[in-house]
Amino acid sequence: MSDKMPQLTQRARRVLTFAQDAANQSGSSAIDADHLVLGLLREGVDVTDTTHLKSMEDVEAIFYTVVHDLVSAIQFIKVSAELLQGSGNLSDERAQQFIEYIIRRANGMNEITNGMIASWRAGRSSLPSNE
Repeated sequence: MSDKMPQLTQRARRVLTFAQDAANQSGSSAIDADHLVLGLLREGVDVTDTTHLKSMEDVEAIFYTVVHDLVSAIQFIKVSAELLQGSGNLSDERAQQFIEYIIRRANGMNEITNGMIASWRAGRSSLPSNE
């Protein structure tokens, strides 16, 4: 993650663990916004209390930093797999299939992050501002 992002607290880790549990229980391999809300609720966070948000700009900056770092990591994985695939050093059919799987999953994750950005843009006007 970016140097601008603080380390996760134990509480934040628990929220993410609860969110992952909710995603798994719903049959999803990805944590969606509704899973995060369930994780927050399970941790006992009052999701209606927005006094901790300084401004929408703060929320937006955090969101874009996280998504940018995620997109960068996904792109690195995809490019690395494509370079390995094009190197000609993969004589094993199983290795080639695995590289193709990595590339497909990276493409899928790019679609997810693009969807996250689109959802954020569509819904950010409905979030409260404490300015």
